[in-house]
Amino acid sequence: MPPDNREQQIFSYSPDQKGQLVSAIGEAISWVNGTDVPNLEPLENVVDTDGLKQLFTGKEGGGDFYRSSADSSVEYPQVSFEYEDCIVRVYPGNISIEPDRET
Repeated sequence: MPPDNREQQIFSYSPDQKGQLVSAIGEAISWVNGTDVPNLEPLENVVDTDGLKQLFTGKEGGGDFYRSSADSSVEYPQVSFEYEDCIVRVYPGNISIEPDRET
């Protein structure tokens, strides 16, 4: 059952499985909006899903989910985009869904 409020929701995915990220985003949006996954706009119409998978599930032979900057701080990748009236933020291992408060 979708949440009663329009607050941010956090979901997890396994970065070890390349196909799971895209399906996890669809399932998260489906849960937050109370819409069946088949009724959602295809995610690849909104964002480069191959790029997302490459960035967040590593490259062949594995990949790091962070990089060090010149000042030695660790920076984790984050991608944000609008999808199905929500702001989606993807981080290594987590997806944040925040319903658009204007809709």
